[in-house]
Amino acid sequence: MEVIRDLGRSGRRIERSVVTVGNFDGVHRGHQRLFARVREEADRIGAPAVVYTFDPHPQQVLRPDKAPETLTSLPKRIKLIRDCGMDVLVCEHFTREFAAQEPEDFIRQVLVQQLGARKVVIGYDFCFGRSCRGTPVYMVHEAPRHGLEAEVFPAFHWKGEIVSSTRIRNSLKAGEVRLAAEQLGRYYLAQGHVVTGNKRGRVLGFPTANLAPPDELLPKRGVYATWVETANGLVGGVANVGVAPTFGGETLSIEVHLLDFDGDLYGQWIGVRFVDHLRDERKFSGVAELTDQIRRDVERARALLASAGPVPDLGERGENP
Repeated sequence: MEVIRDLGRSGRRIERSVVTVGNFDGVHRGHQRLFARVREEADRIGAPAVVYTFDPHPQQVLRPDKAPETLTSLPKRIKLIRDCGMDVLVCEHFTREFAAQEPEDFIRQVLVQQLGARKVVIGYDFCFGRSCRGTPVYMVHEAPRHGLEAEVFPAFHWKGEIVSSTRIRNSLKAGEVRLAAEQLGRYYLAQGHVVTGNKRGRVLGFPTANLAPPDELLPKRGVYATWVETANGLVGGVANVGVAPTFGGETLSIEVHLLDFDGDLYGQWIGVRFVDHLRDERKFSGVAELTDQIRRDVERARALLASAGPVPDLGERGENP
């Protein structure tokens, strides 16, 4: 997949394409279905499938005090979009000046002149241009004036509700990582380098790999059954997201105990896939009570992971009513 940064400055022009435009934070199952539709239309006319997205998130520029916490960093988003089979990803640097352009100018200058779009497929809730006047209704009405076909892609529903980045954030904040996985189509993933911790886990008999919190939303503070991505493959684990209140901690971190693993991970890049919530984080009376609880957490995690594979079982596929 070709990645183009700042399309206007790059000088890159595409002769013809099928394009979708949006933030796509999370690259959830609704986004994935939209991308599949773009791929289908691109194959039909023999043109590249193009995703046009933004960095940073528009709300971080326009309303930073109300900007949502990020689900996927830009590198992670790029990888996920590549995995969806797209040909080109345009990552536009979002500024107030960019937001102030008229919707008609965006259609003419970006979609038609720079991307050579023959068709644009946008989500049902996407808007663009000055004061968000570029609604889906506007796009359907105005696009044909520029020789462009427009299609509005409907919402994807799961368990009776629309799948959205906001709903996924709420699921994670509630510790409902299984529900988040059902909406994402994969387990929610936190990645980072293993850093030196306080080594209390080893003293307790449950050594942990410690990750500094990534610049992305973390699930609610608590203990989770996880799959851990290492250089040697996937390993089951029990992760604590929190501050270790039993020891008077104050700094948020991710500590993960890898099951049946004996090795040195310091400095290595690992990923923690959140499979299920085991319990909330709490303060224990002392080391003995904490150790007993960790032992129970490990036993429960083993049982859960024995039936939960590295990829979530999604059951029903959802529907677009």
